[in-house]
Amino acid sequence: MTVPGAHELAVTHNGKTAYVSRRTANRLAVIDLENQTFEDVLTLGLPDTLRLSANEKLLTVGLRTSPAQLAVVDTETFSYDLVNLSGPGETTTIGGHQWTSPSGRYTFAAFEGGLNPGVAVIDHRAENEVVQRLPYPGRPHGVTHAQP
Repeated sequence: MTVPGAHELAVTHNGKTAYVSRRTANRLAVIDLENQTFEDVLTLGLPDTLRLSANEKLLTVGLRTSPAQLAVVDTETFSYDLVNLSGPGETTTIGGHQWTSPSGRYTFAAFEGGLNPGVAVIDHRAENEVVQRLPYPGRPHGVTHAQP
């Protein structure tokens, strides 16, 4: 099926629904995979990467705007919070990729540019607050989790 401006997908465990970032359209859409239809549910600035929590109630959407931001979306209501990833006064940063813990409590989101690029640690139980910023010199772009 054609979804104009589709950039990245996150598919639910049952394979019936997908969330798609339509970056060039500044939209987040939900795709009904069985009926091959889609509906725009949010307007966001340059939505990029997507990660679903294990219980699929939370969707994080990396935004490619400056300063670096992440949208934390409730998948039942489509209400969302915008989280600033870089520190105060850092206006020339841009968000990279993110990884959400299996419990859904934390998201680790890379941000590049500015004077202090790094990885923001977002605690979703603390109202999506950035509880730590880990320095990552250079151009951090991706985040993933590796089991020890």
